[in-house]
Amino acid sequence: MAESEGLNVREAVERKLIALGVDADDVNVRTLRHLELIEKAVQAEEERLKQAKATVRGRGFVLSAISAASGVSRATFYNKPLLAEYVALSRSEAVGDIDATASRAELAAANAKVRRLMERDGALVLALADNERLAKRIEALEAALEDVRRHFEGTPRGRVVPFGKDVR
Repeated sequence: MAESEGLNVREAVERKLIALGVDADDVNVRTLRHLELIEKAVQAEEERLKQAKATVRGRGFVLSAISAASGVSRATFYNKPLLAEYVALSRSEAVGDIDATASRAELAAANAKVRRLMERDGALVLALADNERLAKRIEALEAALEDVRRHFEGTPRGRVVPFGKDVR
């Protein structure tokens, strides 16, 4: 059991070093030992946090507990949705999102993705504006071409003298 626990700790340290962009081979033995001790403490804290979350899920801000503590019947909570929404808001302010956890690496990746999406959207807006400008230019050129065609519509083709390099 201790062997597998040590392996899990070592694996967790290596995974987190990778997330930090550090090669485990570049870290000296003493620092690795410190990281393993820290990881054991972190895992113990995570276990306590899981237990606390389970307690909150099982007890904290449950509608029946609030009903009993406030003296407002549960039926009143169901008949007046505002009361239940109020308790839900109070719970989210006090406890936060119980399941919301993200590592710095995940947050950095998400922020990078958002930045890339914003850049892409900016490029899309510019491309759409350029497309609209070109569409208007095409309309103007087609109108000018139609005017020229109408101008020469009645003229016999034999009497039109072409201008340019190939005039013979």
